[in-house]
Amino acid sequence: MVGVNRSERRVVFGEARWRSTPVTTRDLDALVEKGLLWLRGDSSRWDVQYAFFARSFGQISAASGDDDAIHLFTAQDVIVA
Repeated sequence: MVGVNRSERRVVFGEARWRSTPVTTRDLDALVEKGLLWLRGDSSRWDVQYAFFARSFGQISAASGDDDAIHLFTAQDVIVA
């Protein structure tokens, strides 16, 4: 998914995965690469955010913990009971 606010130069790139194996840093790197393709390699003029929706996350949780631009969501995060 791609969400764009051109007037404020903000963009969010997202991906949803519902598989038995956890999402990895390789998956996140692939999402970032797709985003850079969309931005034509110039992310300096945009506020870029990444969102991953998945059943579970592997080591990506620790790796992304310090990065405010990476948002990880599980079903529990998006389903309101």
